[in-house]
Amino acid sequence: MEENKYNFYTPTEKKLLIEYKYDWIDVIIPPLYQVKKNGKYGIVNEDGKILIPIEHRMLTYSGESGGYRFTSGTQKFLINNKQKVYIQLK
Repeated sequence: MEENKYNFYTPTEKKLLIEYKYDWIDVIIPPLYQVKKNGKYGIVNEDGKILIPIEHRMLTYSGESGGYRFTSGTQKFLINNKQKVYIQLK
């Protein structure tokens, strides 16, 4: 365990999903997690796979039919229910 780093366990299985390497973790809706590392934000899934790179000063999100929309500055991302990421530049 690294000092001052967060991890995430499944409550029922007591399984480590996300290791101690992020400064902050927020559950959006399993299996999507917003993480912060070195002052930047990104999105990972429960396997630790980075879906949206951890390089954004801020990410906002909203639920949509069929997925979730994330916005960072002029970039927009859509992650569908199968965790496929679509990027749209404004």
